[in-house]
Amino acid sequence: MRTFSKRVTFLNPFLLPGMVQPHPPGEFDVLVEEEPLDVMWEAYHRTLTFMVTSQGLTEAYRVNEESLDALISADRAIPANPTSPALGR
Repeated sequence: MRTFSKRVTFLNPFLLPGMVQPHPPGEFDVLVEEEPLDVMWEAYHRTLTFMVTSQGLTEAYRVNEESLDALISADRAIPANPTSPALGR
């Protein structure tokens, strides 16, 4: 198993699946776990992706890579405006 993290930035409020209300913009850590596949070459299967937020308390939201990439793309497509949330599906 291997684990790594990456940092993502949202310029606008956003809503991940499972969130009750939009989260303020900022920088967030995304934690990823992958298991090796039993094949002839080095390959991994992603088993878990969490985005960690902090707004007075630490929260972790399970998110798939496609949803997270779509949210980041939607966030970049609109001008930075704290009153326009980018909604996740």
